[in-house]
Amino acid sequence: MFQALSSGTLAGNQHNEDLFSVSGRFAWIMDGVTGITDRRLFPSSPTDAVWFVRTIDRFLKEAAITQPNINELIRIAITETISRAKNEIEDFLRTPPHLLPAASFSIICHSEDGLHLASIGDSPILVKSPNGSVQLFGDNRVTAFEAETITLLSEFQHQAPEAPRETHLEALREPLLQQRRHRNSSKGFWVADPTTNWLPQLVSVTIPEPEGCEILLCTDGLYRLCDLFHKYQPDSFFDRARTHGIPRLLEEVRHLESMDPNCTTTPRIKTSDDATGLLLTLS
Repeated sequence: MFQALSSGTLAGNQHNEDLFSVSGRFAWIMDGVTGITDRRLFPSSPTDAVWFVRTIDRFLKEAAITQPNINELIRIAITETISRAKNEIEDFLRTPPHLLPAASFSIICHSEDGLHLASIGDSPILVKSPNGSVQLFGDNRVTAFEAETITLLSEFQHQAPEAPRETHLEALREPLLQQRRHRNSSKGFWVADPTTNWLPQLVSVTIPEPEGCEILLCTDGLYRLCDLFHKYQPDSFFDRARTHGIPRLLEEVRHLESMDPNCTTTPRIKTSDDATGLLLTLS
């Protein structure tokens, strides 16, 4: 069982596509992937990504009541999510994969044989052992694509420094679409979506003797304090969450974003991103 020590989530824009939950021996966090086209599949929901994370979250919670196995839990939840999508969208099976809603997804499970961690996308898991060391776990396959995008953005900013930010982002539209077309394939990065194709691509690890460990799940919008703004290293980031709480970290990331509203000092696609953290201990 997990006990939440601190948690929080904050929207970067109009709709928060992040989500976290604790359910018995399971806990998870999701960061919905915003679409970059005007096409909507689930117009009844604020965004397609919101539909996806809320739907799979519901089925994860239902399955967690009786299902002790982390892989089977995920399989059941995504199968139910696909079924729901088919019911809501007549031509769902003909939808191009890159137009499907998606999310980075990290989940942990405490069982008799250890602490199981599984992740896909860029929502890292930090584990602090009783001796004070902090280990960073997760899926780093998206890192190269993000770096490529930021390099392109920096080049556009350098070539046309007086152009409005919207012009720079429009120049990125086709490269981003190309990345999305290769998503969930050998040519691209992997995320959760309403298919089963990504299940074998989950990055998994088991910590055999987790007693005394504390765990921090976060989305990339919060972890940008480390990998984008470089205010913290993983260990100091964890300690800050432990001593001051997730809400303080959310304040800090928003402050840094507000200090660079045009994203020139720290180039990035989203001026402010949805940010979420969940700090847990084993109870």
